[in-house]
Amino acid sequence: MRSAALFAPPGASYGAPVAGVDLRSGSERLLAEQAALRRVATAVAAAEPPERVYALVSEEAARAVGASSGAVVRIDAEADTVTIVGRADVGTPRAVPVGASFPLSDDGTVSRVYRTGEPQRIDDYTGVEGGAAAAMRAAGLYTLIAAPVQVSGALWGAVVVANGREEGTLPPETEARLMEFAELLALAVSSAHAWDEVLGSRARIVEAGDAERARLGRNLHDGAQQRLVSVTLLLRLLRGKLGEDHEAALSLVDQALAEVTQANEDLRELARGLHPVALADCGLRPALFAATSRAPLPVELDVPDERLPEQVEVAAYYLALEAIANAAKYAGASHVRVAVAHTNAHVTVEVADDGGGGATVAGGSGLRGLVDRTEALGGRFELESPRGRGTRIRATFPI
Repeated sequence: MRSAALFAPPGASYGAPVAGVDLRSGSERLLAEQAALRRVATAVAAAEPPERVYALVSEEAARAVGASSGAVVRIDAEADTVTIVGRADVGTPRAVPVGASFPLSDDGTVSRVYRTGEPQRIDDYTGVEGGAAAAMRAAGLYTLIAAPVQVSGALWGAVVVANGREEGTLPPETEARLMEFAELLALAVSSAHAWDEVLGSRARIVEAGDAERARLGRNLHDGAQQRLVSVTLLLRLLRGKLGEDHEAALSLVDQALAEVTQANEDLRELARGLHPVALADCGLRPALFAATSRAPLPVELDVPDERLPEQVEVAAYYLALEAIANAAKYAGASHVRVAVAHTNAHVTVEVADDGGGGATVAGGSGLRGLVDRTEALGGRFELESPRGRGTRIRATFPI
């Protein structure tokens, strides 16, 4: 945990909270609070490790509002848990460890934040039920206020400040002051999440490139290359048969022609996997018509004839084919519709099927790659896949 002294400007001082009242004057308190917010903002901008930011927010928030303890908690609604991820004591030490988890269903301040999405306070934990309340009382904490931390429109967690019975309740404006720290923490979490997404996307791109090179190598070795070796052997045999056995020579010629023809088809298929000739020469509509003619299920196309920027055409082409493959392989669909629309400065590609739904980006069905491809072009990817009601994928690309 970082000491606030490491972040404090020379000459800065903090007033000690007594019975929930900050003894500093209004102007001094405002200056101290702004300084605390700047220290937190500096740590966020410097991309400090999350655990350091959590500890710093806990300490600075507690000091700023005149509380004796502060904490950052993470809410996991699916697991029904609230976990302390950072905390600090600026008054009496409290035995509430980082990593401690409590049921979200308990009737405490954080649970009320989860239910309402707004700051909550409990001025006396004496009659509050649940494991979290019992732990607070055991640590000597009786007054708690929590402010929600919203990240990308969802509740991530909360910033909490607390006092013991001897320190008294916190003033009415504490919730509003605590929200400023919650908003800075939300920015830190959002930035860290975005960076993790960038790193994950880079790793997936490298992995996909390696896998594709390996696939092409196997296909060349096992397919076209083997057929060309076979043709070479046949031609050598043919040379020995010339002048000896006319019928055998003709048969060998026929076999050689068949192998060369098949090798040419294999190479054409490999080239199509690298970059479809029809897409480069004719555009998105002809390329999709050619590709979907071999699809394992009926595909309805609503695609304009106009040419689009090359990168958008390539992204739209592979997005449509991957979505069709997913619909056939995973969703059990009987029909797919692909629609492409060019409006204003955007191109929208929408692929809808009548399969079983339930698809997720994290499901390992190739959708993560589609998200990466879309976002790499500055686009927006949307997925709607309610169970039993089909899947709809929409990607919007800027032009």
